[in-house]
Amino acid sequence: MPDPATLGKCNFTRGRSPPPQPPLLCRWKKKRREEKKKKKKKKMKGERRERDEEAQRRIRGRVVLDVTKGLTGRNITCDNFFTSYELAQRLLLERNNTLLGTIRKNKPELPDALLALRGRRVLSSKFAFTRDTALVSYLAKKNKNVLLLSTFHTRTADVVGRRQRADNKPAVILDYNSNKGGVDNLDKVVATYSCRRMTARWPLAVFHNILDVSSYNAFVIWRELNPDWLPGKRNKRRVFLEQLGKALVAPLIERRTRLPRAEAAAAVVKTHRLAAGGGGGGGGGGCSGSGGVTTTPALPPPPPPPPSSSAAAATSTTPVNPPLPASKRKRCQVCPSKKDCKTQNVCRGCEKYICRGCALLYCPACANYFCSSSERGSV
Repeated sequence: MPDPATLGKCNFTRGRSPPPQPPLLCRWKKKRREEKKKKKKKKMKGERRERDEEAQRRIRGRVVLDVTKGLTGRNITCDNFFTSYELAQRLLLERNNTLLGTIRKNKPELPDALLALRGRRVLSSKFAFTRDTALVSYLAKKNKNVLLLSTFHTRTADVVGRRQRADNKPAVILDYNSNKGGVDNLDKVVATYSCRRMTARWPLAVFHNILDVSSYNAFVIWRELNPDWLPGKRNKRRVFLEQLGKALVAPLIERRTRLPRAEAAAAVVKTHRLAAGGGGGGGGGGCSGSGGVTTTPALPPPPPPPPSSSAAAATSTTPVNPPLPASKRKRCQVCPSKKDCKTQNVCRGCEKYICRGCALLYCPACANYFCSSSERGSV
């Protein structure tokens, strides 16, 4: 007899739906599927991490080899980001250079005896030696293990030998601190006056660091060549950086063909051009027929301070009109363009659009005095 479930109006055989499974069996199968997925993800993540670590290890070793290219018979001190047993052996065998540096705890070449901290006293040390390499484990604080690798200290006396110190630091750590102390001090000094800005681009961060280190090196050289410069001053580096920045910017300011729109920046450009003897420069920025920069005659000296209100009133009593209202609104020609400040007021002297924030308020006496002084200077 055919199964009633397979009979119907259609001419093909219909399959029977699977019978419902018990709830416990469904949960067990679902749990097994989830465990398989987790194991697969963990395996893939571990393989990816191993590949990344191998690539980073190669990059770190290549950086040290590139920086020390052409050097032989030297000792190289580095931190735990670069130090590895493989790199130390390559430097020693290929270039006759020794390596001294801290090493991370996850390196496979480290013995378990140096990593164990149970039962060790604070300020105690453990050592491990091969024919050309030494490993040191120093317990600086409780549960704080400092590991160092050195191919420079090959003899036991060189590694274990201590000076009369209360912290019982081995000679390896003392030599490491003496070499790396200069780097830490440079980082601390550079952080005092730095040109770094927040950025997400690593080339710009490297460029900022180059500027900071170069400026400090220039300050050290300048101080050695001029020992009598600013005697008794405690802000020598700040003054040096200010003068260095102005000296670097001044040639570029003098080469500008167009005055900036901001009044303060334009005044700085005019001052530098006057000091260089090239005139104040034109606001339009056009070039002359010979290809040179269009310049204007030197500005007259600033007027003397205004007299008292009574004297000014006796000199002239003509009222001063406010700025002229324009027919349409335009952007203020004194404010920075990013402010986008619209105004209808126009200056009566130069006919520039100027907003209320940039306009200066004078009483009639002072305004008449300044107007008369400017007329006398122009004549």
